[in-house]
Amino acid sequence: MTQVVDNVAYAIRKCIREYDEYGVDMTMEDYNDVARAAIKAMRNPTDDVVDVAQHLPRHHNMIDMWCSIIDIALGKRVVETNDDIKN
Repeated sequence: MTQVVDNVAYAIRKCIREYDEYGVDMTMEDYNDVARAAIKAMRNPTDDVVDVAQHLPRHHNMIDMWCSIIDIALGKRVVETNDDIKN
């Protein structure tokens, strides 16, 4: 899984360098942008993740689940709970 770590590190470095170019102090929102870039870097599975997913039960599409989890972390999807469902 070192490729995932490398992808996240690259995304963080790229994002922070963009702020450094302007010579400004980073705000909390800026750090949130860095966190989003890091999470987004994990969205596409690496070959290792795909390999592991191939050995998991077939009743779930693990790649779709992986992408959905990352999308949720990025705030692109909302997780519904039983409390959200009206009878």
